[in-house]
Amino acid sequence: MKTHPLQSGFTLVELAMVLVIIGLLIGGVLKGFQLIEQARVKQVVKNLDMIQAAALTYLDKYEAIPGDDGNSHNGAITPVTGSPNDGHIDSADDFWRQLHEAGIIEGSGTTPMKTPWGTPYTAAYNAAGFANNAVCVLLPAEVALQIDIRYDDGNGQSGSFLYAINQSDNTPATTASAIPSTGQGWLCTIEINKSLVGN
Repeated sequence: MKTHPLQSGFTLVELAMVLVIIGLLIGGVLKGFQLIEQARVKQVVKNLDMIQAAALTYLDKYEAIPGDDGNSHNGAITPVTGSPNDGHIDSADDFWRQLHEAGIIEGSGTTPMKTPWGTPYTAAYNAAGFANNAVCVLLPAEVALQIDIRYDDGNGQSGSFLYAINQSDNTPATTASAIPSTGQGWLCTIEINKSLVGN
């Protein structure tokens, strides 16, 4: 007669405990990702405020809008060509270059600030339907919607945050549109107006 060795295994209680521990670990990881995403969103809004503050600092110091300044200020700033001093930022490259040359924002040349997603910030005249110069950021649509819901009215066509489609030249469209569920687009806010210094 054959004898079978005793087989040992996990009891139902032990299996349940293992599953609970795995569930807690997965939940912790997911919560961690959620916290990281929220921190990224807050950083985007903080950077928009910082860019506005930098532009207003430039405006206060030089009585011109960065990206529209046609003066050299004793050789410190490369003047814009085309239509300088008309209150319109016609080139994001000029905007960044003049802020960098003034030493107001770290960096050099025409390199724009970037988001955690690697997308650029910009400043443009009449972007997303703003009547003046607006500060914008290129974002995944779901992130743009999250910011609009958290800090505004959740509607990309009204309020202080307006959404614009990304045009073929990688600039924001001049009209606001509804925020789609996928893709990328420009979330614009914060107007920079030359009249802020009384000119």
